[in-house]
Amino acid sequence: MNLTVRQRLLDGLLVHPEEKKSFLIALAIVALARAQAAVDITYASDDYRQIINGLGSIAHALVADQGRVGEYVLFKVFDFFGFDPGRSPIISLLLSVVLAVWVGNGALRILAPNLPHWPRALIISIIAAHPYTIEILTFRGIFIYHIISYAVAIYAILIARMHVLWIVAASFIFSIALTIYQIPLSLVSTLLVVELSLSMIRWCLGSDRIIDRNYYARILTCVFGLLLYLVWLRLTSGNGGGHPRSSIVDISEIPGRIWLGINLLYGHMVDGSVFWVPVVPIPIMLLPAIFLCVAIIELIIKLKARAAMPVLVIIATPIIGGLAMLGMPLLTKLLFIPTRVIPHISLLWAWSALILWAVMRGRLPRDLFTSLLILIVFIFVVQDNQLFTDQSRMVVRDHYLALRVYDRIEQINPKPERVIFVRGQTPPTGMVDTTNYGLNDSVLLYPWSAPYMLTELTGTPFSPATAQEEIEARAHCGETPRWPAQDSVTIRGYLAIVCL
Repeated sequence: MNLTVRQRLLDGLLVHPEEKKSFLIALAIVALARAQAAVDITYASDDYRQIINGLGSIAHALVADQGRVGEYVLFKVFDFFGFDPGRSPIISLLLSVVLAVWVGNGALRILAPNLPHWPRALIISIIAAHPYTIEILTFRGIFIYHIISYAVAIYAILIARMHVLWIVAASFIFSIALTIYQIPLSLVSTLLVVELSLSMIRWCLGSDRIIDRNYYARILTCVFGLLLYLVWLRLTSGNGGGHPRSSIVDISEIPGRIWLGINLLYGHMVDGSVFWVPVVPIPIMLLPAIFLCVAIIELIIKLKARAAMPVLVIIATPIIGGLAMLGMPLLTKLLFIPTRVIPHISLLWAWSALILWAVMRGRLPRDLFTSLLILIVFIFVVQDNQLFTDQSRMVVRDHYLALRVYDRIEQINPKPERVIFVRGQTPPTGMVDTTNYGLNDSVLLYPWSAPYMLTELTGTPFSPATAQEEIEARAHCGETPRWPAQDSVTIRGYLAIVCL
């Protein structure tokens, strides 16, 4: 292997010496943000089947129906070495912390390579520990694949160069990331929008060139990698043969999805309604807007008549970035909205701080800037811990309620083989009041998950209801008293129907 090629490959993989201090600070902060998940039970709806049946229990569905052949390969590799992420939650969580910080560090290497250590560490933490990033972490069986796909995608972007062989290599690696999980397209698309915006602002302020030549390489990597992924999709899932993750949308559907992207952005940055109630407190949500307003005022003072272009760039970036966050949902029928798309808003939070730093240059007191970033990061860490605690509270409640239901089932003959819980008007978190019920889901609300949870708790094997039984159960519960009424649990043949 050519030495230069080896050096470039390692350059994209390793943390640079000048990045180590900020990397370690961010690592400690993000570990603190995720610590609650290491001490509490945070199982989510997809976890119980894998906990009971082991690592290979969902591999076939992933590769056959969802176009995620890379994830299937990782399943096999992990299984070969005896590593089951769902049954090794602490090591999986530690790996996710390290990889999340590595991803944030890679993003900052592109966006702001010369940022001082403390602001750099704090902005990495904003990218890696935004409260919207915790939802996937409650799914212990799959979250490690999610963060690995991010890391592979960022690595592809970091090694991209304007040379045919490097474009081919980077595009191939990026397509591999998408075969593990499709969401990295949203991450990279948003990153490229943010990078272009920062480059244009710096050019307006006197930088030598508007765009780094390697930016074009990153664009080509994203485009060709996506096209190659669509080939993978065609080969592995028949391009629309079943699951919404692998079914391509009609062109007529795209405008509606763009409108959804605009609503996502408004729902977070303006009124906090994207998850029904704000995850980030409104005063903290105002800080990015304040950063941008101060930057715009400074641009007008500095550039006067020439301020129009950079001001328009600042105004347009959140809108375009909000659309870029959609990623795969622009192409496939499954809408990752909002919990798998909105986490990339963290890049826009980082962008707002970097814009302020770039525009103010030496006029912005570093201590003030750092203090504001510390405030944001502190709130993010607090919210992360609260959301994990809420997930644990729901799991405990689900367990106790499931055991009470099982006691009721035991009193009825004949003994069922299948069970379904049908939710009434209760919120997604059941009866538990949480910080934000858009990021916390009760396991009892999902027909495929509750039976396995009941199996795990009682040792009595239960299976999910059939599709026809599910329809009949919902109709039955429309006319039946809800739990804990005496008639809220009914046995029909081999099916137990629980009306919550």
